Amino acid sequence: MSIVRSNPMSTAVSFRLILGFLLLNVVQIAESTPTRAQPLTVKISKEDSTVSEPTTFKSTLIIAQQSRTRRIRFARGASSALVEDAVVRGTRDIYRLGAKAGQKMTVSITSVENNAVFDIISPKQKLLKQEATSWTTQLPATGDYSIVVGGTRGNATYKLRVEIK
Repeated sequence: MSIVRSNPMSTAVSFRLILGFLLLNVVQIAESTPTRAQPLTVKISKEDSTVSEPTTFKSTLIIAQQSRTRRIRFARGASSALVEDAVVRGTRDIYRLGAKAGQKMTVSITSVENNAVFDIISPKQKLLKQEATSWTTQLPATGDYSIVVGGTRGNATYKLRVEIK
């Protein structure tokens, strides 16, 4: 019986090559296999208010899921909307909402595991609020505000309520 001794340096190099090859394949799969979170469920306070269908865009990071951007539109006379959805870890749901300077915006989010938060971005791309679960303010400018929803840990199933008066 003979004992074969391997060179520890060559074993480490081989391991690194195999690991690099595996990571390369995972990145290729992630780029070619986009997935989505659970279907969007919307509950609106007045009849014709809408949340438009999702629009996806590729993130600069290489991830399997894609972030989604949707527009919230209130019906004439409506002042609030409730969006029920889920966001996958590492992605964001972005809601755009038109509003006028001086209006009062109230945003709140709840989630089953208390792991969903939102950021508010002004029409001039200024961060107004970060990682909040509730927020009320008088709006400083007219234009499209962005509400960016993400999870603090893992996937997050959430209810987002937006009101403008």
